[in-house]
Amino acid sequence: MSKTITAAIATVTFLCACAHTDKPKERLVAPAQDVVPAACAFPDTTFANDLVVLGAGALEGRKLDFQIDQSARTVSQIDVVVNHTSAPVALMLGASNPTIWNISWTEETKITAVFVNGYYRQRVAGLKTSTPLLISTYTDKGPCETNAFNYKTFGGYESFLAIFNYGLITKPAEARKEQKLSQVLFSQPITGIFPVNEKSGSVLIGKPIETGQELVTSPTTTPASFHNKREPLAGQAGLEQAVENGMLRRANLDDAANWINALKKKYELQNRPPPNIPPDLNNAFVVLKKFTYPGGLYGGHSATFYIPKGVPLPTGDYGHSRVYDLNSISLECTAGSACGQSMSGGEIGAGSTQQHMTIGK
Repeated sequence: MSKTITAAIATVTFLCACAHTDKPKERLVAPAQDVVPAACAFPDTTFANDLVVLGAGALEGRKLDFQIDQSARTVSQIDVVVNHTSAPVALMLGASNPTIWNISWTEETKITAVFVNGYYRQRVAGLKTSTPLLISTYTDKGPCETNAFNYKTFGGYESFLAIFNYGLITKPAEARKEQKLSQVLFSQPITGIFPVNEKSGSVLIGKPIETGQELVTSPTTTPASFHNKREPLAGQAGLEQAVENGMLRRANLDDAANWINALKKKYELQNRPPPNIPPDLNNAFVVLKKFTYPGGLYGGHSATFYIPKGVPLPTGDYGHSRVYDLNSISLECTAGSACGQSMSGGEIGAGSTQQHMTIGK
C-alpha cells in the first residue's frame, strides 16, 4: 500500500470521530438485508450517464468477536470511506469470509448504489434507506451466483473482487470478469479499484481526505446491530457453549476405552475379531442429552462425538466430524471428510460387517 493511501486512512480514522449523520429528517436505516434478492439487478433504478463505478475487495477485514452466520468463521469488519465528489458513485465490494462493510462518505459524495458479493454472508452498515443495495453471496444462494454469474464464471470458489487482493490487481482493465458484471448492473465499467488494508480493516475509495472534510454515516445500522445473540454460536464456539449448557462434556481416555470394549464385545458375539475402528480424542465430546450440531463443523473446525447408550442421536449437520454411536456400536462420517476417505481406502473399518459405516452424506 502506498504511503499516500496509508496516510489518508490514518487521517480518516481521526475524522471518523467527528463524523456526523446526514439530514435529521431522513431515515438513516440500511435496507433489509435478510431477504435474498430475486434478480442480479437493481430493479426500478435508473443510473446517471456520468455514474462512476469503484471497487474494493479482500479475503476479510479485521476480526470482530461474533458471527453473522453458521459458517464457523468469526465475522470481520471493513470500514469503507468514500471520497469522490466529481460524479455520482456506485460501489462494488467483495470479501470471501463473513464481513460487515461499514460505509461512510464525505458530504459532497453521492453514493447511488452498492453491490456486495462474497462466498460467505456479507452485511452493510451505514447506508441510508434510499440507497439501493444488492447483496449476493454463495452461501445465501444469491442471484449473482445462481445464474450466469456463478463462482465457476468468476474463477473457482473465491468471492467476487477478492481476486483483486489475491492477484494484486489494481488496474480495472485486468478485472475482465468483474467488468462484465459491472456492465450488467450499471451499464458502466469499473474505473477504479482500491486495495483493502486487511489488518486495519479499512479502505479509502476515491481521493485522500483533506483537512476539514467531515464524514457522513448512519448511526442506526451499526456493525454491532448484526449480532443476533439469540442465534446459536457456530463451530468451536458453539461446542464450547454446549459444554457450558451441560449438553456436552469433553471426552477422555475412559470414553475411548468404552468404545474399544463395546466394539470388542459386539464382535465377540459374532465370533469375529473386532474391525479396525480406533477411537479418536481429537477435539472430542460426549453427548449428554438432546443436542443439535452447531453449523460449520468442516475441515479444521470438525470435531469428534461419542453418543452413549440411551442418548438420542443429535440432529443437524455434523459436517466433517466423526460420530461414535455406542447404541449401534458404529462410526459414521461423511465421504468428504478425512475419516470418510480413510474408510474408502480401507484404513478404517477393515473387517466391519456394517456396510453403512462407509457411506457418506
